[in-house]
Amino acid sequence: MRHLALCGLLSLVIMAGCAMPGSDAGVPRAASAPASAPVSVITPTPTPTPVPVLVAKPRHKTKTASTVSAVTGKPAAGSKFARLRIGMSRKQVESLIGLPGDVKTTQAGAYTHDETFYQHEGSLLFVKNGAVLSHITVDTTASGYQ
Repeated sequence: MRHLALCGLLSLVIMAGCAMPGSDAGVPRAASAPASAPVSVITPTPTPTPVPVLVAKPRHKTKTASTVSAVTGKPAAGSKFARLRIGMSRKQVESLIGLPGDVKTTQAGAYTHDETFYQHEGSLLFVKNGAVLSHITVDTTASGYQ
């Protein structure tokens, strides 16, 4: 009787061992290589972490039809208008060539445009609420008033 109880207990232990998670008991194994043969181990490659890609911004803004600026006429070499460049602020322009003789403000949608007049030079058009030089019109016969 003792022998039967011992066999039953032994079979319970074996069955419990096979049922344990992670246990590979009962799984058929491949024939093992001879001890002298090198064993190749395949290690999984780690998944690379994504790296943010930096995109270079263009150096110059692309001009659209609404922002194309121009110079009408050619300023004389020593004239005040010869020192001006499209895109300058109104403050920069006035510090270089002085205050205009007259100013005409025009409402265009949500913005205002200012046209300034200079005697013997011509007129300047400032956009973006009168802050940025957009157009230079050279007219050496200008009176400085609209």
